[in-house]
Amino acid sequence: MWRQVPAFIAGLAFFFGPMVIRGAPASGSADQAWQEILALDQGPASSTTDRKEALALALAHLARQAAALTRFISDQPGDARRNQARVRLAAVKFAEGKLPGRAAAVEEAERLLSGIERDPSAPAVAVADARHLRLAEAMQRTARLTLRARFEARPALLRNVREFALAHPGDRRIAGLLVEIATLFDSEPGEKRALLLEARSALRGRTDGGSPALGGRIADDLRRLDLLGRLLPGRFEPIRGTPVELATLRGRVVVIAFWASWSAPSLRMIEELKVALPAWDAARVAVLGVSLDERAADAEVAARELALGFPIQCDARGWESPLVRTAGINALPTVFVVDREGRLAHVNAAGQIAEVVRQTLSR
Repeated sequence: MWRQVPAFIAGLAFFFGPMVIRGAPASGSADQAWQEILALDQGPASSTTDRKEALALALAHLARQAAALTRFISDQPGDARRNQARVRLAAVKFAEGKLPGRAAAVEEAERLLSGIERDPSAPAVAVADARHLRLAEAMQRTARLTLRARFEARPALLRNVREFALAHPGDRRIAGLLVEIATLFDSEPGEKRALLLEARSALRGRTDGGSPALGGRIADDLRRLDLLGRLLPGRFEPIRGTPVELATLRGRVVVIAFWASWSAPSLRMIEELKVALPAWDAARVAVLGVSLDERAADAEVAARELALGFPIQCDARGWESPLVRTAGINALPTVFVVDREGRLAHVNAAGQIAEVVRQTLSR
């Protein structure tokens, strides 16, 4: 848990990118205070595997970040980085709001962003930063909703992305927003592809040459879509047990779950899968797991603790696994569903595994 919170704050560089600061020159004390703020982006200095201790570490670190940002905002009213500090403080409050019992922090974050947007003295770049952070948070919240709620939220969210692009043409983050919202359209590959192609066009049109990492993510997402309807040949080699040629599973729907023991969302997907498993006839549905752990022993221990009854493959190469790269996997969890002819039917059924399998069986 504690690793996820600092990672979100460290991700501010992704949200904001390199900012061109204009305004009053900074004093030495302001520069020192700003460097302290940036140093806190690295996260807590210690770690723990105990959940209560992890939550305490996360809260203490977020409190230090909030205090440092609040001091900067108060003590440096004329500094050009003050508005950036206000947006960063909102991001810290959003992160705090993800922890148990801290929902009120989200309201505080929203007030901070609204204050920037209503401030006539706030420069356009600060307003864009505030709106972008609000959109990014809305996407994260939508991704955690039920399938029906996500479906209902998509039109408004996509409309907000379009409005952001119109209000801030040329903003370097438009491509990233399009890629993020495309993740909500896994069940509609045509719409997903259109969004990804639009994102790629926006990325290529950037004057800074674009982001190689984001370009790679778009390429991966398009690669997965290109696999739809195609036969998935290959050999599955579990940590223990007999290797399986995927071709021998034809006649059954095959669920291929990409996960890792260190990924909290993956573990939630595993629980979803375990709930669905009892209703499936093994003669009609086969389940395979692909672990991105960098040690096969970690995957094996997790599989045993989770009481997984299906075989797990782990080549200990993580994201660089040949299977992972060929399949264009760039996020966990990802759940492929293969139809009875051996063709990929769904690029990510996580959150709706039982429904997608039911639909695939009925074809």
